[in-house]
Amino acid sequence: MLLISALGTNQILALTPDGELTAVVGPPPSSLPGEGGQANRSPIYNPFGCAVSGDTLLVADGNARFIRKVDLRTGIVTRLAGNGVGGGEITEGMPALEASIASNHVTMDDVGNVYFQSGPQIFKMNPEGRVSAFAGTGVAGNTGDNGPATQARIMAPTNLVYSSSSGALYFSSASRIRRVDRDGIITTVGMGGTSTAEGVPATQALFTASGVAIDPTTETIYVADGPRHRILKFPVGGNIAFLAGVLNSPGFTPEGALARGAKIRQPAGIGVDGRGNIFFSEIGNLLVRWIDSNGILRTVAGTGQGGLITEGVVPTQCDLSMSRNGFMSVDSHGNIYFLEQFQVIRFRPYY
Repeated sequence: MLLISALGTNQILALTPDGELTAVVGPPPSSLPGEGGQANRSPIYNPFGCAVSGDTLLVADGNARFIRKVDLRTGIVTRLAGNGVGGGEITEGMPALEASIASNHVTMDDVGNVYFQSGPQIFKMNPEGRVSAFAGTGVAGNTGDNGPATQARIMAPTNLVYSSSSGALYFSSASRIRRVDRDGIITTVGMGGTSTAEGVPATQALFTASGVAIDPTTETIYVADGPRHRILKFPVGGNIAFLAGVLNSPGFTPEGALARGAKIRQPAGIGVDGRGNIFFSEIGNLLVRWIDSNGILRTVAGTGQGGLITEGVVPTQCDLSMSRNGFMSVDSHGNIYFLEQFQVIRFRPYY
């Protein structure tokens, strides 16, 4: 399932099983906060990050200073965290609805804990709605490996991803990908090096994590390296492998070609479905692409032309603006949630 957030129309759209887009969340933001109503009639202000787990969609509504929850069974939207005012202190154990947050990135674990970024920290909200520090001290930096995550300095955490197999939370932090295990210990698992070659240890590799995804069945990490126009993967403690793209050589390769060696342009958001399928957005080509389990490159959505999404359009015939940096989240069934302007769009891929 694919969700896209769109800035201009303030909606969440859904792709129905027959291949059409319909509204899931939002008229314009003039009537915020829009609590307890149907998501396709409720406003979202400036969605920047989203995550899906089971029947729950989380949206980090950045400018509104809220984290919202959409029940995908009923379509009801509620506010999970944030008081609408950013910049205030978040204290241990405070109600999440009273917290002053400035969050653009969010995820959820298997038991209902929600993790969100606010400043140079990551916080955890338990199912009772109370907030506690999870990683970072509030001072920006990249320190503290092999110690408690709450005593480590982290830098502008983005791309929060939870692994159901290990119970670990992954995130990108400036020039690194870091991991907090189920015991709260933080380590660096990727980046920080100088090599752009294949086969080098991930901790010696040079790449920019525009997007990060985890295959929970194998604990394999997938990275969209936007500035170098590549898709990479590596296991924790393992070596870099190339999946798509040619180093520092942007371009466009039509669908049906092998992804390895195919030219792509500025990959950004990325997600996996646990069945060998990898989905990513291409900001430079205004497309959402798919690498199937045989390594073949396909197109899920987009025409290559910029524009606004309208309901009832086949995904491969809709224009995309990539205004939210191509951020996306993929569920275990391969449904893709994609952020586009003031919208979250859901696409259903073709298997």
